This record gives sequence, structure tokens and C-alpha cells, in this order.
Amino acid sequence: VGGEGGQRQQRRPPRSKEQLDDKRQVLLLIAILAGALTYQAGLTPPGGFWQADDDKLGHRAGYPVLLDNYPRRYKAFFYCNAASFMSSVALILLLVNRKLYRLGIRCYALHVCMAVGMLALMGAYASGSSRHLKTSIYVLTLVVVVSASIPLQVAIFWYFRNHADNRQDSLRIRRRRARGQEGPDKEKDEELEYLMLLAVLAASVTYQSGLRPAGGMWQEDSAAYSAGNPILRDINKRRYDIFLYSNSTSFMASVVAIVMLLPLTLSDDVKWLQRCLPFHKVDLKWSLWPVHTAILLDMLGLLVAYAAGSTKKWESSRNVILLVLPVLAYIALYAMAAAIYIYIRRGSSQSQSPSRQAGQQATSVESSS
Repeated sequence: VGGEGGQRQQRRPPRSKEQLDDKRQVLLLIAILAGALTYQAGLTPPGGFWQADDDKLGHRAGYPVLLDNYPRRYKAFFYCNAASFMSSVALILLLVNRKLYRLGIRCYALHVCMAVGMLALMGAYASGSSRHLKTSIYVLTLVVVVSASIPLQVAIFWYFRNHADNRQDSLRIRRRRARGQEGPDKEKDEELEYLMLLAVLAASVTYQSGLRPAGGMWQEDSAAYSAGNPILRDINKRRYDIFLYSNSTSFMASVVAIVMLLPLTLSDDVKWLQRCLPFHKVDLKWSLWPVHTAILLDMLGLLVAYAAGSTKKWESSRNVILLVLPVLAYIALYAMAAAIYIYIRRGSSQSQSPSRQAGQQATSVESSS
């Protein structure tokens, strides 16, 4: 017994160390990309810089255009972007240090810092992506909805993690480890990493394109336009609105996907999430359907934003849309095929279960006789 207990104690540390390393890689990936985005946005703020001095208007070359035309927006963007950058740098420094990142992950301090950085990133996007009230209200509405969903997701996570009975699940996991059957868990971790990578890349692309929209910015003031405003809005307002709304929706969907994936990286056993989501009795993969929905909305927003911002003529946009339609049709057919496959597989498993029970009863009767 003592030998078995000693072997268990020797096996536990590598397992926990491996799990902490996986969480560290996910957080480090998000922190590095967020730091790169906010660093570049801080050095080249939205609206650009004045190209020459203007004594009449009080403009000085090299100063941000947004600071002179929209000082409140610039201050909100600057402080939010700086807060997100500093949180990313702090995360990177803590995650690189092997003595600090384990304690930070176990007490969830790093995840709180990550959440603050994501909120600051959304604030910087809302203040720097638009100059007008209508579009700002839309972006701010998305920010408020996403910000309100974060505490709700955290509350759901803690409630079901504290009240769920994990004893049976832990016994099953130990049996699987003893038998060497860790394939499904490994596939699940890989799927989470792929989804996180996709969401982070989409967020980085949409953040940059939102601060520097297609068509660029006006460099000088005139009677028809103002410096720092998007050129596309003045020459084709409808196309600009489609681009901005689609890009903003895609960015917020990426943030939602990242926020939903972070709790899954916290817990060693993600089966507790099935208790608060529908279809949890069907398959473990159904627990990720909210993340898949956010990723799908993210990709659709990217496609629409690309179609609206990549060209300035409706004929060319029509050709781009015709290229998008086959992609959407393929996604719909793939989803239908996957649903049919799951339905057929579930029906076959249910039909086989009574026959197995009958066989077990027959064998038990024969053994008793």
C-alpha cells in the first residue's frame, strides 16, 4: 500500500505541471498578441499625425490628429490602449518566470489581469474606431453586452464548479489514466487550443482594421471633410457603415470566444460545463456550441467586412459576394452532414444498448444456473 501511495505521489506532480504549462502557453499566446497590437496602436494612433505645422489652426507636425479634433476620444483611446498594453506586459513577465506563473494561475490572478486587459482593449476599440455618434453607439452597445456577459460567465463557472459533484468524474479520470485511455481528453485540449488561436488571430485582425479602416484617413482639413476622418465614409457612407458594423461584430465575437474559452483552461475537468449547457447528455463536444457559434459569427463578420472594404465599386463587391456564397453553402452543408451523422450515431447507440442489457442478463442467468 505504501508503495502504491508513493507511486501516486510521484505521478501527481508531473501531471499538474503539464496542465499548468498548457494553461501558461494559452495565456502567453494571448498576452503576446495583445501586447503587439496595443504597442503598434499606441505608436500609430487612429487618425494619423499632422504632416506639417499650421500656425492658424494651431496644428504641429507629428502630433496626433485625433488629439486636436476629438480630444476626449483620444484620451479614452490612449488610456485604454495603455492599460491593455501594460497588462499584457505584466502577464508576459509573470508567465516567463517559472516561480511566479504557477502561483498566479492557481490563484487566478493572471486570469483577472487578462480579463482587465480585454476590457481595456474593447474600450480602446470603441473610442478609436469611430468619430460619429451613431456608429459609436453601436460599438458601445456591443462593448456593454460583452462586458455584461463576462461576469455572468464567471458566475456560472464558479457556481457549477463549486456545487458539482466531481467525485465520480475524478474516479473515471483515474481509471482512464490507469488504463492509458487519455485520447479523448487530449483531443479536447487540442480543440480548445485551436479555437483559442483562431479567436485571437481574428481579434488581432479586426482590431487593426477597425482603427485603420479601408481607404485610409484624410490628412488635411477642408470644407468638405475633416482631417483624421475615414475617407471611405465621406465618399461612400453606406459601404463604410457595412464595413464598420461587420468588423465590430467580428471583433466582439472574437472577444466573446476568448472569454468563454478562458474558464475551460482554468479547470482540469471541463465536464462540469455540461451541467449548465443543453445537449449535455448527447456528447461532450456539444459543450462547446456557444464557442462555435461565436466563431461562426466572427467568420461571417470577417467575410462581410472584406466584401465591403476590399473594393469601392458595387460590381466588384458583387463578385466578392459571389465568392463568399459557396463558402457559406459549404459551411451549411457540413453542419447538416455533421448533425445527421450525430443523429444516426445516437440512434444506433440507443438501439444497441437494450441488446447489450439482454445479453448481460442472459449470461447472468446462465452463470447462476
